[in-house]
Amino acid sequence: MRKSSIGVAVLLWIAVALISTPASATVMVYGDNNNLFVSGTNALPAVVYGYNATNAAIPSSFNSNFLVKGDGTGSSAPITFSTAPYTNVNNKLYFVFVLDSQENPTKELLSIDNITITVNGNAIWSTTEAIILNPGAPLTITPQSKGADMAFLVPVAAFNGLGLTGSSTFIFTATHSQSSGGNEEWQFTDKGVTSSVTFFTPGQPIQDLSVTVPEPSTVGMMFLALGGGIAYSRRRR
Repeated sequence: MRKSSIGVAVLLWIAVALISTPASATVMVYGDNNNLFVSGTNALPAVVYGYNATNAAIPSSFNSNFLVKGDGTGSSAPITFSTAPYTNVNNKLYFVFVLDSQENPTKELLSIDNITITVNGNAIWSTTEAIILNPGAPLTITPQSKGADMAFLVPVAAFNGLGLTGSSTFIFTATHSQSSGGNEEWQFTDKGVTSSVTFFTPGQPIQDLSVTVPEPSTVGMMFLALGGGIAYSRRRR
């Protein structure tokens, strides 16, 4: 085999490996965890935060639940972006979603298998790792009662360049399993991870210009380049 053909074959193998390599199976969330990352589409991870009695950002108030669901997949009604709070973590903006877990006192564990944000029928952002909440001690502060157990922060940059404003709407979909108590409650809150939250105005663009979102066509361009290399190699034979 010619050297050029070997080089092209190696590059093609690397590209396929990058695409086919699965993400880590799960992210474990305990009550003392701060700023864990959960892989998401477009290389934009979410930030996850377990609440316990010592956390400075325990929410003091909640708006009404926007999604109540036990095991299985549930979706919210359309949510206006201007009603979803966001916060700043390390100079990046994140929408704040809070989970109030309703688990059995002898089994606090809950699996959040997937979270997807949909706009106009299109899945814009989704987790690529599952979350296991309370696999053991230290547990979150209120796995059986009213209050926050986990903050889930979705990167605002996931919506860059889509022409969305605060008046646009999205749908929040979550898939749970291993639930042992009542229905889990997803809520909005008055606090983020370590700071207060704020809101986009109705006409304000939904974007975070501090983050450069990877182009979804990057892998496709890689394959086009590899195809050109293969064709060039064949012409030289």
